[in-house]
Amino acid sequence: FNRTWCNTLWDTALCWPQTLANVVVTLQCPKNIPGVNTKQNATRVCNENGTWNEKANYTSCFTDDYKINVTSILAFN
Repeated sequence: FNRTWCNTLWDTALCWPQTLANVVVTLQCPKNIPGVNTKQNATRVCNENGTWNEKANYTSCFTDDYKINVTSILAFN
């Protein structure tokens, strides 16, 4: 039978593998990026129609110190 897939996608931080539609993929946060906690995970949704969500969710990848620093920079600009 015919199945719908999202194609492999490189988003400049992680390579999202070919995935069945309607699936949330979880990958370890990328290494070698300042402020990233590699013990956490990023997620991205493969939609029902075989397209990836426009953006992956990297929120849990950033350390609290990084989040506070970015918030401070944005608040004072």
